[in-house]
Amino acid sequence: MNYQELTNVEKAVYLLKGDAFLCKQTKNKIAQLLKIENINISQFNEENFEALSVVNACNQFSFFEENRMVVVQDLQKELNSESKKILENYCKNPNLTCTLVLIDTISSNCFDFIKQVELVECKANETFLINYIKEQFEKNKKEISQSLCKKILENCLSNLNRINLEIKKICDYLQAETIVSEQVVDLLVFKDIELKVFDLTTALGYKNKDKALKLVHSMLELGEPPIKIISLIAGQFRRMFFAKLNKGSNAELAKVLGCKEFAIIKAKEQAIKFSASELKKIENMCMEVDFNIKNGDMSMENSLYYLIFNIINAS
Repeated sequence: MNYQELTNVEKAVYLLKGDAFLCKQTKNKIAQLLKIENINISQFNEENFEALSVVNACNQFSFFEENRMVVVQDLQKELNSESKKILENYCKNPNLTCTLVLIDTISSNCFDFIKQVELVECKANETFLINYIKEQFEKNKKEISQSLCKKILENCLSNLNRINLEIKKICDYLQAETIVSEQVVDLLVFKDIELKVFDLTTALGYKNKDKALKLVHSMLELGEPPIKIISLIAGQFRRMFFAKLNKGSNAELAKVLGCKEFAIIKAKEQAIKFSASELKKIENMCMEVDFNIKNGDMSMENSLYYLIFNIINAS
């Protein structure tokens, strides 16, 4: 189900997947529907997670017969077989006085092996998010156009946590002023580096060397490590290659590649400028650059420029 469809809580185990902000809101909604206070909520994450500790927390006795909630989130790697077995066995016969909420906001898919869960998709489409941005500004007595709402959305890569921070930043900057202008948005809402890499791969597709180099210079000047830029370029060209070959939906491909649908949409747009063989050749270039860096044959910055020039010159 979509998070907006959640109106009552009938299951003992829920899996929330999607945007971090919406997952948090949905978790809070479950607690509110069950009237669970914070004192009766146990939290587990990457640092303190142990499957047996989670199950013990779920089975913990309540003296006052109150409902309890156990939350597990931000696990970044696949669970081992023992942990999977412990969680799977619990979910087959859960404690009905406790609601277990599993949260996956980083597309790790580490809970997908559990079948006895109620899956809640915490994702919002572009129309909803643009309207959300506009409503938040209106609550702060600010006026903003639909086009600028979309610009904020794109610059933040549809990440609601960042969108909320940028809205607050703009409102604080404007103070008593009521109109949100394009100049203010350009001044305050910086493009996420992943979005800059989208711009870079577009420039590479058009063989626009000057623009590509300008974008690389700007990212380096902002302190982005060359190896991170190389990794993002490699990841985008990999998505472009799969987008070129895959005929499935954006959502299906995003799930397989562990990225957002927005990245797949951009990959499909950019893949038009390349043939499948060219994309495969560039993917091999990225692997070669990675090998050279690990072997110490080339510095990271030189490797970045080597990759850029070779992609531009690839036929």
